[in-house]
Amino acid sequence: MTGERMTRAARPTLDLADNFSPMKLLAHPDVLLAARSPEPMRPINLEINPINICNQSCTWCTYGYLHERKEVLEKERMLELLDDAHSIGVQSVTWTGGGEPTVHKDLEEVVEYAARLGLKQGINSNGVKLGPRLRNTLVQHFSYIRLSVDAGTPGVYARTHRVNSALYEVVLRNITALCEERDAAGSRLVVGFSFLVDESNVEDLAEGARRAKRAGVDYFQVKPIVHYERSNEQFGEGSPLWDALAAQMEQVRPLQDEGFEIRFLEHKFTDVVRQDDYGRSYTVCRGNELLATVGADGSVDLCCAFKGDSGWSFGNINERRFAEIWDGEQRRKLLPTIDVRKCPPLCKAHELNKIIHFVNNFDAHREFP
Repeated sequence: MTGERMTRAARPTLDLADNFSPMKLLAHPDVLLAARSPEPMRPINLEINPINICNQSCTWCTYGYLHERKEVLEKERMLELLDDAHSIGVQSVTWTGGGEPTVHKDLEEVVEYAARLGLKQGINSNGVKLGPRLRNTLVQHFSYIRLSVDAGTPGVYARTHRVNSALYEVVLRNITALCEERDAAGSRLVVGFSFLVDESNVEDLAEGARRAKRAGVDYFQVKPIVHYERSNEQFGEGSPLWDALAAQMEQVRPLQDEGFEIRFLEHKFTDVVRQDDYGRSYTVCRGNELLATVGADGSVDLCCAFKGDSGWSFGNINERRFAEIWDGEQRRKLLPTIDVRKCPPLCKAHELNKIIHFVNNFDAHREFP
């Protein structure tokens, strides 16, 4: 069995309120027009990795190799970076890893500055350090927080995140407090409970959804753990994981109601099965141009899949300003050398690339809408 009988999305693809719609790029017609030109595009979103230190050590972490480097982006560099990003038209900032962004001692001051610039903000976090001050900052200034929990019980959490099992209840209390403070303030902050799933934690899925709902989050997100270097055969055609996942989702879906949404990321499960090409219909990557990423070492990288890889660095903000790097010669030289056949599967730009490829190449009776 494949994931076919599980792919019953909670919402239609073109729902106007779907934060996870893979069709979001269609709301940027100017970008779709710019993508028809070979000229490099300006980014919509900037991903900042403020620190390569993490207070956890998840078994599937894509960026575990960075944690030993212990790099920290200095506050002054981040403030300059935000100024430059704003000046070239960036609309949003995502704080993520690398390491755990909430470990950075200056994070709250820097996000306050980003808010004054009018930049929308989101953060991906494990939730361990969501203290009162940071919760207040999130409630005031952020569009979303996605919390990587990936477990429904302390034992599975301890085994997969490689931490003390007592931290599971700490994280759940922090999430509950955040949701209560968000509701009391009338904030529009969207709080998500992320459950990356594979054979190591699939049996915890339903209990994870129940715990997420009790905590008061807006949605429970389910997506596959995709390895960049190791095999993804556990999601291959005929894998027994599909049956276990289907059984868990039968318990999860009835939990959905008006205030709690189940987000089974169908498009990711559909593509991970296709391990010959992982659903890559495109041969050129333009999506990376819309998603700038800066690492804790200051490197402006090709994309989040190549963090810390000097061969795919456009330059470093510790040496030159971001705006100069983005429009610089090194970036122009590197972009044409991308071979998507060698890229990791289901990268952040994957859905953008599929849409750009479709818009630029569709020619099947296009005159008959």
